[in-house]
Amino acid sequence: MANYKETTLAGASYIRANSVAVRNGESNKSISFYEEKVINLEDGEIIRNPFGEVSSAFTPENANTEFQVLNPGTGEPIDGATMTYADVYAALYSLYLHLATERDEYVAAREAAAAAEEPAPAE
Repeated sequence: MANYKETTLAGASYIRANSVAVRNGESNKSISFYEEKVINLEDGEIIRNPFGEVSSAFTPENANTEFQVLNPGTGEPIDGATMTYADVYAALYSLYLHLATERDEYVAAREAAAAAEEPAPAE
């Protein structure tokens, strides 16, 4: 039996990490990259399908594993730029504290503004 409105398609596809999970347990630390296959059809339609996963534990044994830093826009190596797994861990730790501090300052400012707007208690 023939397929209803069957057509031949043209386009391109690639694999990308569409989400990342970092686990920072007291004794078990790891990172997982969840991948998707992106299919760009010639007519402009984009199809995304789950593809796979790649992950690694963070251990004292691999903390000094070095890798080349790549430009996210081009995929090309950034001249002389390398990082270790420990560098990534330190960067994520630092980013967390930066964002948490920003949040805490925002909340404190909102609470101070709200307190300043409250009427004084009646005597």
